[in-house]
Amino acid sequence: MGVIITTSRSPKRKTRAFSRELAKMAPDAEYKTRGKQNIDSLIAFARKNGKSRVLIVSERHGEASKIETAEVSEKNWVWVKEVFSIKNVKLQKELCGFKTNAVSEDIDITGSKLLVKLLSGILNVKPAKDSEIAWKQKKNLICVYKNNEAVGPSFMIHSIKDGETNESIAFN
Repeated sequence: MGVIITTSRSPKRKTRAFSRELAKMAPDAEYKTRGKQNIDSLIAFARKNGKSRVLIVSERHGEASKIETAEVSEKNWVWVKEVFSIKNVKLQKELCGFKTNAVSEDIDITGSKLLVKLLSGILNVKPAKDSEIAWKQKKNLICVYKNNEAVGPSFMIHSIKDGETNESIAFN
């Protein structure tokens, strides 16, 4: 069961491009143009296409700033507790000068245990060591690598907020 990745309404070009690149870097992920669709329409689209999650990339002041996740079942949906606050988004062309599709069934996710758990859960992947594709955390920077070369996108995690307890884990 994969994921649908979309944006908040009326996003800037860079936020749309970032969302598309995220979708290309995760197995069984699909980018969906949001348009004027409400969350229920996105959930219906996810169900129709056999996806178990919807990721919504929101922005603030024209920059991608937050990733929220809805978990979809046959009968209902719920917001996933964790909300990622992100900053300093870099697109593939900014990092390596070209675009690439790096989708693989196996993804090596390297970083803190919490981050590995959250990223693998949100993207519905099972972390695999020594994969050609890797999501790596260096301090609070997350970047996608292909054969040990940064191909992007990259972003910094500013904080992770638990929606149930309203506690935040800040990354400096």
